[in-house]
Amino acid sequence: LHAHSFGLGTARLQQVFLKTSPPRPIKRGDPQPIDQLRRFIKSVLLPTLFSENWPKSDRIIGSSGTILALSKILHANGGKNGKNGKNSFERKDLKKLIGLMSGMTMSQLLGVPGMEFKRVDMILAGAILLDEIMEALKTKKVFITDRSLRDGILDEAVQLYHRKKVSPLAFHLDDLYDKADRLGANKTHLEHVRLLSEQLFAK
Repeated sequence: LHAHSFGLGTARLQQVFLKTSPPRPIKRGDPQPIDQLRRFIKSVLLPTLFSENWPKSDRIIGSSGTILALSKILHANGGKNGKNGKNSFERKDLKKLIGLMSGMTMSQLLGVPGMEFKRVDMILAGAILLDEIMEALKTKKVFITDRSLRDGILDEAVQLYHRKKVSPLAFHLDDLYDKADRLGANKTHLEHVRLLSEQLFAK
């Protein structure tokens, strides 16, 4: 029904807004970093959700990195998940975890049961992002899937194979040269642009 890619990567959010552990204003009188982060996430999410009239949902499905890491932490710390076991967690437990992690140093975060070392520096930003998504969609529960981006890439590759195509692009370089021929375009200029593009890509 709706699809959109939002510019809300957790590593970037952590670096921009949560520069210390625990997060605190750099200068006296500055807004609280977590409040700033939440406002920013809302400013990115809500215009699209409102303009495209995204429906509310009492549950969502999450996959990969941060969500799997949060699920692991929540279940290691006794989060309630009902009949779905480790395949889901509730927003109320996520909010409690955020409150807990918001006051922790990096070494304290590393001591949280279920915490992954490679995720510790961005786990708080990821948890806050998920919480804001759940708030925007009025969601109470996240269901976990082991499917991820690689599954989508594989599925796309299989579909292309069956359609006897090598990529989902509408045009390839040969198609552009053919079109340039038909339109009488300057081939020298086209070749120059191609070479420059290849050099930029290589760098």
